[in-house]
Amino acid sequence: MDTVFTVTFNSTIDEAVGANFRLAEITGNVSRQKWYGLALTPVFFVILFFVFDEPFLQYVAGGIFTLLWVPYFLLTYKKHLRKQIKKTMVRILGTDQPVPCEYQLTDEGVIFKQLGQELKFDWKNVRQFNNRDNALELVMEPAAVALIPKRVFSGGEESQEWIDCIKDHTSARLR
Repeated sequence: MDTVFTVTFNSTIDEAVGANFRLAEITGNVSRQKWYGLALTPVFFVILFFVFDEPFLQYVAGGIFTLLWVPYFLLTYKKHLRKQIKKTMVRILGTDQPVPCEYQLTDEGVIFKQLGQELKFDWKNVRQFNNRDNALELVMEPAAVALIPKRVFSGGEESQEWIDCIKDHTSARLR
């Protein structure tokens, strides 16, 4: 197993949250959270029926609450989910300070090392590659996301070498 490229860097908590949020999007957890929040709307509507005795007030209060809750929730649920992910990660890591990470591209696959753990994905498991503005994103099966921030490369040439290596080793869709 010859290492083709290696990059070591300190991953910020926000980069880790971004990777975990992206994984939540891919696995459908973000969409599921949206539907859970929207499912609360009728629950609140029913609660208002117990709060007010007058049917007119019940319907007006329920209608107003629904008109306010649904747009508010749809505009903020992703932000709240990111905050929840960050809070969980800080609790697990015990800090919000940068964490040392290492990515390696080998002839066999992608290796990710962090906090004493090593994950290896064969190239055949890379199902999608996205060259984003600020990161190289590899989406793997089973569900995993590797986000390599472009800031860790010494320049555009090194970043392009990584992109070319990934393209050469995988049949993943490029976006």
